[in-house]
Amino acid sequence: MRDAPLLRLALRRLRSHPVEPLLLCAAVLGGCALVSAVSLIGAVGREQATHATLSALPDARRDVRAQVRYEPAISSDAGGEAVAAAAIDRLGELVQRPARVRVWGPLAPEDELGTRLVSLTGARAPLLAGRAPAGCARRRCEVLSLSPRPAPGQSFKVGATKLQVVGRTRLPEGVRPSATVLHGRAVLVSDGPAVARMVSQSRRFSVFTAPLRPGRVEGAQLGAIADRLERHLRRLHQEDLTSIVSGPVAELRQIDRRTSIAQRRLLVIGIEGAALLIAFVAFLATTRRGEVALGNAQLAYLGASAPQRLRLRVLETALPTGLAVAVALAGAVVLAEAVRTAEGFGASFVASALPLSTIAVLCGLALAGTFVAVGWGRAPRAARGRVGPLEAGALVALAVILWQASTTGGLDPAVLARRDAGVPVVLFVPVLAVVAGGVLLLRLLPLGFRALERLARHGPLSFRLALLGVVRRPALAAGATTFLAVALGSALFSLNYRTTLVDQGQAEAAFRAGAAWRTSERAGSATSVAPLTRYRSLTREPPTPVIRTAAKMDVVDDPIDADVEVLGIPHDRIGALSGWRPSFSRTTPARIGRALAKPRARFRGPRLAAGATAIRMWARAPFQSAVTVRLLTDGQQFGALPAGGIGPAWRHLQVAIPRGLRDATLASIVVGGSSTSSAATGADFGSVQQRLAGGRWVTVSDLGDWEAPDPWGESVLVPAGFRHGPVARGIRVTFVPIGVSLIRPSFDLPRALPALGGPDIPRGRVDVKIAGVEVALDVVARSRLLPTVTEQPRRFVLVDYDTLFAYLNGTQPGLIEPSEAWFSSRPPPGLGARLRRAPFRSAAVVRQDEVERTARNDRLALDAQALLLALAVVAALLGVGGLLIAAGAMVRDEAQEQAEYEAMGVDRNAVVLALRLRLAIMAALGVAGAVAGGVAGAAMTASLVAVSGAARVPLPPIEARVTLWSCALLLAAVAGAVALATARAARGPRPSIATRLRGT
Repeated sequence: MRDAPLLRLALRRLRSHPVEPLLLCAAVLGGCALVSAVSLIGAVGREQATHATLSALPDARRDVRAQVRYEPAISSDAGGEAVAAAAIDRLGELVQRPARVRVWGPLAPEDELGTRLVSLTGARAPLLAGRAPAGCARRRCEVLSLSPRPAPGQSFKVGATKLQVVGRTRLPEGVRPSATVLHGRAVLVSDGPAVARMVSQSRRFSVFTAPLRPGRVEGAQLGAIADRLERHLRRLHQEDLTSIVSGPVAELRQIDRRTSIAQRRLLVIGIEGAALLIAFVAFLATTRRGEVALGNAQLAYLGASAPQRLRLRVLETALPTGLAVAVALAGAVVLAEAVRTAEGFGASFVASALPLSTIAVLCGLALAGTFVAVGWGRAPRAARGRVGPLEAGALVALAVILWQASTTGGLDPAVLARRDAGVPVVLFVPVLAVVAGGVLLLRLLPLGFRALERLARHGPLSFRLALLGVVRRPALAAGATTFLAVALGSALFSLNYRTTLVDQGQAEAAFRAGAAWRTSERAGSATSVAPLTRYRSLTREPPTPVIRTAAKMDVVDDPIDADVEVLGIPHDRIGALSGWRPSFSRTTPARIGRALAKPRARFRGPRLAAGATAIRMWARAPFQSAVTVRLLTDGQQFGALPAGGIGPAWRHLQVAIPRGLRDATLASIVVGGSSTSSAATGADFGSVQQRLAGGRWVTVSDLGDWEAPDPWGESVLVPAGFRHGPVARGIRVTFVPIGVSLIRPSFDLPRALPALGGPDIPRGRVDVKIAGVEVALDVVARSRLLPTVTEQPRRFVLVDYDTLFAYLNGTQPGLIEPSEAWFSSRPPPGLGARLRRAPFRSAAVVRQDEVERTARNDRLALDAQALLLALAVVAALLGVGGLLIAAGAMVRDEAQEQAEYEAMGVDRNAVVLALRLRLAIMAALGVAGAVAGGVAGAAMTASLVAVSGAARVPLPPIEARVTLWSCALLLAAVAGAVALATARAARGPRPSIATRLRGT
């Protein structure tokens, strides 16, 4: 037989028996469609996530910026602007039209904070007050103020030109130059000849700003675009070494890494689905072993050799699989082009949706389907007690799983993002687990069936017949049971892993927030939310004050110069931390809070009366010094009241108390030298008095129980009497002339602050430096992670807020204030807008509900969840369909046996009941294997693939979730399939016993 007759014969056999080839074609087509869909969805998600992320970035992080400097006194060449403009123009449509800001000045070179003239081209500055300028001429030029001074209405001269301030404005955030360029007094002018004459000899900074266009950035070209942008910026800097250039190169690379992670993480889903469909091909081949054997016997009778029979078998399986690949590839190309046209993606989208790796996988699926159908369709040889290729493959798969779990560890986003890493082995763990588990079931199930048959020989007739049929055809029963376990296990894995990713997004939101919402503010150069009493206008809930600061750690005998994040939370609120997991620490949060409060300190001092309007005292010092009184309000805010200067002669100091500092605590008295950098050597003080309503003065404190803290403990404060002074008794203090000279109320401070430490913090005594103060910590407990600590999740310490507040401010009252305010109640409406208005200061808010919403709506996470759900549906349908196919094969292959049973007097209902029991036993074993495999697969993937649903490093780590409702749903589907298969067998046609015996 030649190849042409073989091809005709193969086509004739396909036409005469089309059901099995169609099922084979559908299985391979489904696998190819799944892989193509994963690739296409990954490409769409990459584009949409790129555009969404770039659009959400602040303008300052999307800007391509070039700053050039022109010094007339040094160079007569002002071509730096043209070079910068040309460099930005070379970026083409990637960026918007650049805006240019010119800054001349200071006009008086000796006055660095003097007047600067600013012009703006390519953008508009909003008018905040006054009116728009009418123009700029040689003698008079109308300008807008960009700073508090000069105010509208003022005027000043620059040379012979009078500048009249007619309004106030501000530069848009995206084009505003840095503070090193634009500071002091600045006014906005119209660029023209008059301005050019005024500033002809002034230094000029030109800042070009061109925001990146999110819609023009193709997700598939992020790496190339970042490289191109970096080359242009480097070239610009090389052409003008004085230029300062910046651009969103790091942002583009970060987005590229995250989208690459998401695409590679989808391989878990695609590989799992492809393996499942190949398993379906193998199962389908086992159901046709009888027909294949009969066809081979007929061909051998007609004179066909063994190689010819093998080629014929390969042809009749390769034709459906090849057709499936061709249809899938053509459909994927058409669909990718349609999506590109509909969404407006770039020309590289089709290549990104169908890369060579995806095409290679499609061809690999066709080859795998062909060889599996040919190999598994052959009659099994007697190989009892011998390890064959199938068993060897299972052992290799099991070895790879154990190696990956114990040696290489988990897979993190850094490994997934590496372009040279290929496909990480851990992504194949679910498939390898399916292979190993499937082979194990195939080998163990026949042994189990034989054992059950022996045990049931004295049981009911239907039960004996059911097990006897299983034992007579163990390959079909084991294959059907194994495929059911693999398919339903894959469905359960997909549902569990999907639930795991969804729950991880919620857990991550709670972990990052730590509370329902928290806020931080900027007060000058420090971060402070004081006074906390302002938040009464937002919510009735009292705010929880929190200190978050950085520290340097210095461990005795093991110096480590590493940043440590210090978090101070009230000990009684630690138990209510949102996002805490029991796996973080062996100690519960409530017990941790109690441990951090032993010993505990609080900042204490004499309390001023609510109606006090002033304080006074007598004081003197050996040298001229300034006295400042510090108060601590109920809102945890320190206020400074300059009381005046003192010298060798006694002086009566008196200072009024502002309304915002009344009903406060007297925190400290600071004595400064005549120079701002010098410290006083000593001072004498009488008692401190306060003026109440009606003008009556009463004593607040005689300062006898106060102290003069210093790091060395050498400052001395003692009671003293003054024979010829205005006060008879008081205190005398001698300061160490280093640092800040002050006295404060005396209160006990622990030698070491009890603390909870992270994994990199040793247990026991740890010395850290916080805000320049040496602090001794006693690490009494350890934790793997701590909610809200995300930058350095292994280097943190948690201490009691009151103790930390007292310790730091006990060294220098006013050194630190609460940096965050936490709330456990629902955020009030319009929270963000209200916190941006007075009396609040540019608040940064973290809301748990918003973080959850962002995670829930993340495009990459939604793609993964949708694909997992689709895979679960397909797997469940394949499992149920495989069970129905197995039932049909059993009914067809056992027609003669059933006729023999009925000829011997066995009731037909008993025969149908035996079939029902056999399918029920197979289904029960398959479901048990599916539950075990699905749970184990989700647990292994969650532990080994350390990537969150949004393709980031998961904080906290992913924990596998098992959905009981999915198990119940799969059980119901299998029960329905068993009922359907047996009902069809019971209602089927009933030829006579003789006819069925002759037909076989």
